[in-house]
Amino acid sequence: MLYPLLFVVGVFMWQGMTGLNLRDEGYLWYGAKAMLSGDVTFRDYSGYDPGRYLLSAATMMFMGDTGILPVRLAAMLCQLVAIGILMHRIIRSGMIRTDRDEWFAVALLCLICLWMFPRHKIFDNSTSLLLVALLSWFASAGTERRALLVGIGVGLVAIMGRNHAVYGLVAIALVLPVVLYQDFSRMRTLRIIGAGLLGVVIGSLPLLFIEFAKPGFIGAFVDSVLFLTEIKTTNAALPVPWPWLVPFDGAASQILQRLSIGSWFVAVLLGGWAAYIYAVSVYIRTKQTPALLLASSSLAVVYTHVAFSRADPAHLAQSIAPLLVALVCISWTLRAYVRTGLIAALLVLSVTSIGPLHPGVQCVVSMQCQPVTIAGSVLLVPKSSATEVQFFQQVHATLSGNGDGGLIVPFWPGAYALLDVRAPVWEIYPTWPRTPEFERTEIARLQAQRITYVIWSDAPMDGNDALRYSQTHPLLTAYISAGYEDVPALSTQTFRVLKVKATQP
Repeated sequence: MLYPLLFVVGVFMWQGMTGLNLRDEGYLWYGAKAMLSGDVTFRDYSGYDPGRYLLSAATMMFMGDTGILPVRLAAMLCQLVAIGILMHRIIRSGMIRTDRDEWFAVALLCLICLWMFPRHKIFDNSTSLLLVALLSWFASAGTERRALLVGIGVGLVAIMGRNHAVYGLVAIALVLPVVLYQDFSRMRTLRIIGAGLLGVVIGSLPLLFIEFAKPGFIGAFVDSVLFLTEIKTTNAALPVPWPWLVPFDGAASQILQRLSIGSWFVAVLLGGWAAYIYAVSVYIRTKQTPALLLASSSLAVVYTHVAFSRADPAHLAQSIAPLLVALVCISWTLRAYVRTGLIAALLVLSVTSIGPLHPGVQCVVSMQCQPVTIAGSVLLVPKSSATEVQFFQQVHATLSGNGDGGLIVPFWPGAYALLDVRAPVWEIYPTWPRTPEFERTEIARLQAQRITYVIWSDAPMDGNDALRYSQTHPLLTAYISAGYEDVPALSTQTFRVLKVKATQP
């Protein structure tokens, strides 16, 4: 059980203070700081579900530090707990009997740690592993008591991400037929389902506690769900990089990486169902439930949605942990040389696909990372990130004056955390088209404050002109244009800088 500690802490020591992403990682960083100061996600700012903010804010409070380091440490602790619990389930399942089995467990740890990417999404990777452990525990003995406790676990998972709770419920629906078939009766089925649903309600109670502490949270939570039905998607879709569509240009290492990533998308699409069918066939042949394989394959099936909701390496990484566990479980049933070959192939495909994207690897390869001091912590970041940090700090120092700060749109919510200022609007990462009513509410927020400058990029998201800020937020764009004037000396090719006019409209 020391292996998880060695792997997780080792990776953090290597690259925990490397790299900085003021976009997506900044989205997490700002939300954690805001929650520490008394704001709450959904009600006071757009963000993720509250679990990761609560953990990050608690770490900030414990360390007395509101920088990026406590956020990364919170993610590392979540990762350590998830991997430790998973390894406990592997040991309890009897899969480790020999030294060779132990080495294959180490290989699984290598695979999981390789795919713990991007850093700000480690909470999601870890949650999927916790669900694997939870469902395997239920699959090994499907009693009403375990159904109740698993339901509580799924309800608690919703605090980390409502999507994970949905995935957990769908996976349970795939596990249940096998569990119930052993000793089927209508009353037993109803009792297990009823206990599970009761557990989900109990596990979700902390959401009500947040409502008691921060009235309006539940209403804002519901609005965030309704917004998904309004835009009819959970993410901005990208074309799937199938291996047969890979462009064979650039360096050989780049082509190999593209082929590897494309191959993983094929594996995610087909592997979950193949592993699930295999798990069911094992039960039919042996009359014994392969609990860990059944749980991980069921979750691999439903987590396919994450990979294809936005088909890029980051979302592939968020979806893949259950599949990795399922594939390694299958390898345990194969001959030694076949098992060795399968594990080796998985490691090679992982190293060539996701390995080059880790911040520690990128700094080593580019040899252009440089130290910057952020909130008292010295980070080693690429030159482009260092330039961004210096730019935001320079503009804020030059134009903030006696005001409340500035408006920074659309892709850099971490800039507010960097500058230690409160975002003047609710939507800190504006990417989707909004209604006129929503925009007018945001404008009212701006008018109630002394916003002395605007940093604005009108670049299209994913190359889609319809997703330029000027197109998704036309009223806010008009308000900025009317009340602020350009500062050419501070503007760059990426950022347009404006300062408040003497008299705003």
